[in-house]
Amino acid sequence: MSRYTALIDACVFYSAPLRDILMELAVCDLFHAKWTNDIHDEWIKAVHEDRPDISLEKLMRTRNLEVAREN
Repeated sequence: MSRYTALIDACVFYSAPLRDILMELAVCDLFHAKWTNDIHDEWIKAVHEDRPDISLEKLMRTRNLEVAREN
């Protein structure tokens, strides 16, 4: 298990390519990723405001996948 822990902020979750890369690195145990529900709420709100074509349901599905990766 990695000894490094990184807090993943909303700006990281906002960018899908960056989010995917960092989550993959965390899954590979290069570091332990942490975040809060408030961080998730912030990036979901920002993406939905900027990209109303992406449904809240799809954003929530992405959030749930990230939460599942953390566990």
